[in-house]
Amino acid sequence: MTAEPKTVADLITSRAREHPDKPFLLFGSGRITYGEYLERSARVAGMMRARLPEGKPPHVGVLMGNSPEFLYLIGGAALAGAVLVGINATRRGAEIERDVNHTDCAFVVADGLYRQFLTDLDVPPMVGSEQIYGEPYEGPGPSAEDLFLLIFTSGTSGAPKSVRCSHRRMLGTGSMIAETVGLLEDDVAYVSLPLFHSNPLMCGYVPTLIRGSTMALASRFSVRRFLPDVRMYGATYFPYSGKPLSHLLTAPEKPNDADNPLRVAYGNEGSWRTIERFERRFGCRVIDGFGPSEGAMGFPRAPSDPPGSVGRPPAHIKVLDDNGRECPVAKFDQDGKILNADECVGEIAATWMSAASCTSPGAPKTGSASTAKTSHRTRSKTSSSGIRQSSRARRTRCPMNPRPIA
Repeated sequence: MTAEPKTVADLITSRAREHPDKPFLLFGSGRITYGEYLERSARVAGMMRARLPEGKPPHVGVLMGNSPEFLYLIGGAALAGAVLVGINATRRGAEIERDVNHTDCAFVVADGLYRQFLTDLDVPPMVGSEQIYGEPYEGPGPSAEDLFLLIFTSGTSGAPKSVRCSHRRMLGTGSMIAETVGLLEDDVAYVSLPLFHSNPLMCGYVPTLIRGSTMALASRFSVRRFLPDVRMYGATYFPYSGKPLSHLLTAPEKPNDADNPLRVAYGNEGSWRTIERFERRFGCRVIDGFGPSEGAMGFPRAPSDPPGSVGRPPAHIKVLDDNGRECPVAKFDQDGKILNADECVGEIAATWMSAASCTSPGAPKTGSASTAKTSHRTRSKTSSSGIRQSSRARRTRCPMNPRPIA
């Protein structure tokens, strides 16, 4: 009997053994099977093990656009027990230098487009994307608690913070999302947001591996290419974050927009009006959720929730005041105006979490063993009704919004 996968490395290996010839990745006119993905990831893992210095954090920076090679680097890090650091490709100069050094990268892999942005910076050695292969790595893999990814937040309220994601965290989040959207083996996930962002990895890559599905990767988000790509790849699932739904609705509407295989979209920050318009126009269900990159909490909006709500949180998620006391429930008048904002608006807290399991939003060095604060608040203001937000309650930290390409 096959053991239950506990790490992303286990997922990659087990899926390749179960169905080596099934397509894992679609990119343009090419396709990569699960068996090929394991083989190439193992060669990347060999390169990483050979280059990573002993006695230092095994952190590998990646500054690249969306490509199969980026996914091989993710798979290689999983197999090698290394930590992949996705460098935000929209940042430049001192910002990149700060992000690379803040996360203790041993070296940075960059492709032809982005390596120019590392020139003259005080950063570790650069490895070209054409140099990512070595001898296949066949050594021991990571444990479930080992660090796997460092994903930067958007930096809305200051310098971006690197969020620590263990293998266990990624499998837990990926399993939850796969269950929420009803992902099956024959589904195709269309991933178009940058792979340095949390959404494509937590909502696209890992759920695909968990269900043994197929992932179609776009080089970048494009309004013009969305429907042609969905139809070409037979995409049934679309993960998003931020404003893609709104951008897609700006394209000229056509009578056959709903003639596509898309079944469900899952993401966050979609307004209820945008969601309704998107569902009607493209003939699919949209599940919009709430949750920070740190993963301290997360919950989707249910169809029965009022329009404009972020959803009803589970019992262990509380809204607390500045003294740590639970806020009173919000009250609304018949027009939906909040009546007691002064007492019901506070900070969301996952009250069951231990300090060791919570990511610090301000850890000075991600290589440090101590990265948790005793407070588990997400610094997101909301009302204690868990249903409707006031204007004051909308001060949430937003993920990076992709720049639409016409």
